[in-house]
Amino acid sequence: MSSAQTKVSFGFTSWQQGALVASKKFYPPNAKTGVDQLTFYANQYPCVEVDSSHYAMPTERRTKEWAAAVPKGFLFHVKVFGLFAKMKVPVGAIPRECREGLPVAETSAAESSKGEAQLSYEDLDDDTRDKLWSRYVEGMRPLADAKKLGCVLFQFQLNFAPTDGNRAYLEECVDRLSALKTTLVCEFRHKAWSEQQNLSFLLKNGIGLVLTDDDSTSTQNVNFRDVLSTTKDSSIIYFRLHRRYGDYRLLDDREIGVWRDLLKEACQKPTRKVFVLVGTDAEDHTLLNTRRLEQAIAPDGLADDWREQRKQANPLLRMLRNAAAAKAAKQEQTSDGPTAESAAASAGAGAADAGAGGSPGVKRELEETDEGREGEAEGAGGDSEKNETAERPKKQAKTASVSGGKGRKGGKEKGKGKDAKGKGQPDIRGFFLKGVNKETQ
Repeated sequence: MSSAQTKVSFGFTSWQQGALVASKKFYPPNAKTGVDQLTFYANQYPCVEVDSSHYAMPTERRTKEWAAAVPKGFLFHVKVFGLFAKMKVPVGAIPRECREGLPVAETSAAESSKGEAQLSYEDLDDDTRDKLWSRYVEGMRPLADAKKLGCVLFQFQLNFAPTDGNRAYLEECVDRLSALKTTLVCEFRHKAWSEQQNLSFLLKNGIGLVLTDDDSTSTQNVNFRDVLSTTKDSSIIYFRLHRRYGDYRLLDDREIGVWRDLLKEACQKPTRKVFVLVGTDAEDHTLLNTRRLEQAIAPDGLADDWREQRKQANPLLRMLRNAAAAKAAKQEQTSDGPTAESAAASAGAGAADAGAGGSPGVKRELEETDEGREGEAEGAGGDSEKNETAERPKKQAKTASVSGGKGRKGGKEKGKGKDAKGKGQPDIRGFFLKGVNKETQ
């Protein structure tokens, strides 16, 4: 197989999917802030979507924090601010420095009941539009400068049809974001965008088409293979997988087979980038679906080897994992079964190695916690929609100390992180973060 063979890069539609975080099957217990969770996630997967940016523009400070938390080669696919996707946004979502001179928009009864007027892109004058685009580019620049900005994702509503005016707007968006040297990818609800002449327009302007299985869109019945055949010269293929039909979000064997064949076809062109962002946000289904898809295409050599690369790049992770695993094994040999302490050591081993070893049970548990607790992530580098809504001070999420802190049950557990003799035990998660952060530049 050629060394230029296209590989599939998997990721999640947010590193803080609520259901997955609540399942407690991915992040180590002491990875409580959004940044800690992002660092752990970035040693499992090579890319992620940023969801909070759809609701408010990330600040330069925030994106610097994100860039510093992940290793070289990791990519953020950032959802564009909703206003630029021709959606109405609350006035409060507009950055303070851009609010002067905003029109007083008419509000519907529903909007009035929420106590805040909403604005559309059409409500703004040219000067305000220029200020907003400049502010957005400034916020994204740290990711671009660090070569960690992947795609900018536009999600357009059903009323965004392929008219001359809307095609001209897409060309404007390409021009507005040209300084970031990024790729625009668009998820359209209007099915006509998948017609040949419109696909040719997107290809001509370097815009990628997002293929999604979301049944809330009118593009759900588009034949992905037909689109792939008509965009065979496209340099990027971007899939979003939700599986929202029914109450069960796990892909069955037939669906896995369909996706396997589709991804094999998408990878036919060497040098093409293929991304699959999974958002089956129910329990730990996002992680389970991603793992099964990786396994399905692995025999064809199409799955990226990101986790193996991370393991090789940071020997400290292997050392910590091996030490913790040896301790857990020794304790199990001297007892009738695994103790709470040995289970914790095994979990620490998996966390330290970031998915590069450990028993299947522990590995599965640690690899399935992708998107942090929305409440705890607020103000701490997370990806919840509330993080960037205003520049007002936020209460910082509390992080567990390396060697101490209150216990989980009413503060009665004195000296958490210490053994019975009071000697401090190193927090493997702490070492994990330090080891990774050395490589982020």
